[in-house]
Amino acid sequence: MKTKFYKTEHFRYRQWDRGIDDGVIDKIACELKEIPNKKSLLIVSNELLKKIGAKIKKKTNLIIVSKGKALITLFYVDDLYKYLKSQKGKLNTILL
Repeated sequence: MKTKFYKTEHFRYRQWDRGIDDGVIDKIACELKEIPNKKSLLIVSNELLKKIGAKIKKKTNLIIVSKGKALITLFYVDDLYKYLKSQKGKLNTILL
């Protein structure tokens, strides 16, 4: 299935750097019901990553930053609580 997002050059590099294939991104995109137009943090749980077949470490969550339909970057977070606490007060929409 074709993803409903487009990837920035930075996102493509980070996707390659972290070894995440297009199939995983497409499966994550299929799970989304709506796409906010402002900057958003998409938090993909460890359980969902395992379910769709991504190879990851234990207790690791994937964060995808998007703005509208543009995927900006992605990275892994081991301590989700600490990361979310660091985002307190910032203007982000968080999608779980």
